[in-house]
This record gives sequence, C-alpha cells and structure tokens, in this order.
Amino acid sequence: MHASKKIMRVGLAALVGVIFVALLLVRSSVHSPFTPDIAKAVSDTYALNGYAWAGGGGGSGGTDEGIGLMQLNGVTVGPDGTTLKGYAWIGESSGGGAPPIGWVSFNTSDLAGCPSGTCSATIVGGALNGWARACAGTVNGDCTGGARSDGWDGWISLNTKAGDAGTYGPAIPGGLPTGTLSGYVWGGGGNSSSANWGLGWIDFTGVTVTSIAPPVISITGFTGPTRVRSGSMATLTYTVTNPPASCSIIGQTATTTSFSTNVSPTSGVQGSVQAQVYANTLFTMTCSGVSLSTNVGITPTVIEK
Repeated sequence: MHASKKIMRVGLAALVGVIFVALLLVRSSVHSPFTPDIAKAVSDTYALNGYAWAGGGGGSGGTDEGIGLMQLNGVTVGPDGTTLKGYAWIGESSGGGAPPIGWVSFNTSDLAGCPSGTCSATIVGGALNGWARACAGTVNGDCTGGARSDGWDGWISLNTKAGDAGTYGPAIPGGLPTGTLSGYVWGGGGNSSSANWGLGWIDFTGVTVTSIAPPVISITGFTGPTRVRSGSMATLTYTVTNPPASCSIIGQTATTTSFSTNVSPTSGVQGSVQAQVYANTLFTMTCSGVSLSTNVGITPTVIEK
C-alpha cells in the first residue's frame, strides 16, 4: 500500500509538472504558429525600416504597457509604388511580462473583409492608409479567417476611418515618398474585459521609408575558345551576378545571326552553352530585367583552318 501511494504521489507530481510546463508553452506561444516568407522582391520600390512601439495592450489604449516593439523591416512597397506588402513582427518588450504577439500582415490577400473602408495597406503621398492585421488575432493564427473566440480580430487601422473620434495615421511631413514617419495607428481597444480589446495605439514615429536600390546586374565572365575548326562546337561559359530570370546569348557572323538561346543563370555560378560555329562569330550575352540592364560582349574570334 505504501509503495502504491508513493507511486501515485510521484505520478501526480509529474502530471502537475507537465501541466505547468504546458501552460508556460501556451503562454509563450500566443503569436501565430506559421512562418511567412518575408523576402523582399527585386521589383519592390520602397522599404519600411525601424521599429514602431506597440505600448497600449489589452483594452486600455495606454501608451506604456509593454506589448513590444513592432519590427517593420519585412514590410515593403510593391512595384506600383503605393501598395504595402510583407510582414512586421511584434516581439516581447525589453521589460518582459508580455508574450510576443508575432506576425502582422500588410499583404492585400490577408486583408479582405476588413472592418471598414479600403482594406489594402497603402502609402500615398507619404501617408499610411487602410489596414494591417495581427495574425494571432485570427481563429487559425495565419492572418486569414474570423476573429478568435475571445473577440480579438487582430485588425490594425492605419489611418482615420469613418466614425472614428479624432484623426490619426502616420505620415511623412510634406507628403514626400521617402522620409521619416510621424504618428500613430490604432490596434483596437476598449475595456479589456469586453470583446472590444486589442493592441491600442502603436507609435510609428521614427520609422523611415527609403527607396530600394535595385541590385546591379553584372556579367562578370563570358568566354569561349579563340579558334575552332569550321563546324565544330564552341563551349561558351558565363557568370552573372544578380541575374534576371532570363538572359540571352546571340551569335552573329558578318551576314547573319547564326546562334540564339536564352539561359537562366544562378547568381555567381558559372554556366555554359554550346554553339556550332562555321565562320567568324561575335557572341553577345545580354541580361536585363525589372528595368535593369547590363550588356557585356565577349568576342571569341573563330578562324577556319
């Protein structure tokens, strides 16, 4: 009997320990469970840089409760120069206490069904407009679908909407496309014991918007044999840095285009093509894409024997 009671006590203690650890894990995993792709596209035009301060959590709407910093380095402006895209991250504040909120989406595909007005997140005339959404506020934690069972829906208003009291919204002074933002967005709030609760005011003051310099495309190597017999195959090698999706290689004799092909280089990795040569031929490799262009021609002189 004593042994069985001891085993029961040990088993109960272990169970309590497991439950305690599980609760800690749940608390530390409030943020959404998925990991989005936050890579910037070559065609993006502007980037947000720095941190906003998400201070007013729960429902109080305060400014210093420590929800955490919102890192915006994953948010960019697309090719149209106005539509925001990508993800921000709200992490735990330096003082601790609050678990991380996690990913915040600025992607139009995640913002359908917003509470009011235009759903897409944009920056027009230096001012933020539309909505963003904290993924942890959605029922599946993936930035899509309805609100959680506790009523939080994750919506963050980037500027004043119809019916709002007062005006708000970060903007760059002078309406410039680049510069430093000043102002707040509204993450919802009210009484923390009601369904109307959220992240409160989020201060974007100090966040910068900068132009994204397009990567420089360069053909760092394009060579072929100096001499081959007429009708022989010439192997042409190439190396391209920051290539577009496709590059062309054209061979021209004195009278005609004798060779033409497209290749898809991997940045910094040597590739090769073969061309059959019957006369002196000038081979030219051209890479262009996304309004970027670099032309380098290497001339393997072909002399018949």
